[in-house]
Amino acid sequence: MGAASTSFLMGMSAAAIVCAVIIALSYIGRKKESVPSVQLTRRKPLFVAAIAYFLVWGGMLASGVLPISYYHGPNAVQTQDAIDQSYQFTVYSGPGYTNSVSVKAMGLLQMNETDLVEILFYNESGEVILQEVLVNYTDVYMGSMSRISRLQVPSGTYTVNITETHYRGGVPTGTDPLVFEISQALTPDHLEERFKWSTQLFLVVLGGGVFLLGGYAIDLGSIRKPEASPKPEKEKDLDDTYEEYLKASRKK
Repeated sequence: MGAASTSFLMGMSAAAIVCAVIIALSYIGRKKESVPSVQLTRRKPLFVAAIAYFLVWGGMLASGVLPISYYHGPNAVQTQDAIDQSYQFTVYSGPGYTNSVSVKAMGLLQMNETDLVEILFYNESGEVILQEVLVNYTDVYMGSMSRISRLQVPSGTYTVNITETHYRGGVPTGTDPLVFEISQALTPDHLEERFKWSTQLFLVVLGGGVFLLGGYAIDLGSIRKPEASPKPEKEKDLDDTYEEYLKASRKK
């Protein structure tokens, strides 16, 4: 079972248990007046349970306890025409990501122009992974995106510095506004899990919405037991009526 299915079952199980407890307490509170309970829980237990359903799901998603929490989305950062600046980049470990980092460049060079790019990855221990890349005219022809290099970088959080020197006819002329993109590719299994999770999360929200509306519409407080009709008085028979008449006559 994949991370998406496992996360779905964990979330639904936790939400179902909490909802069942709320409904059970509401039932007990309606049967026994001595048991303290909130009026809303007595009247609309399904509505309260639906609110708890969303709270449980929200808490589990925010806490990161679900296995799918380790599956991040696309991992990429772009320099946005800024050279000689630092960028934070996290290299994730498998199984959702490949074990290499790609560096791409986008821009426009003339036939006699080249760029020498230095890419430095600083980890928290101060270790440096240095890669020098020579960008030619054909690499970024007509502004197309081209993969410059694929680096083997261990998982972790890095500070990335990109330094670029522009050459025209072999002579350095400063910098050139190339746009760089650093990315870590997703594995096919990762994409499949993310698609499954998106579908299952949609079902979670849809089912919870129906549960919420249905619980709000059902008001158990309006369902009352029919009141017992008063018992008719016992009709007096003729003998009792005659005796009462005689007693009244004697008193006169």
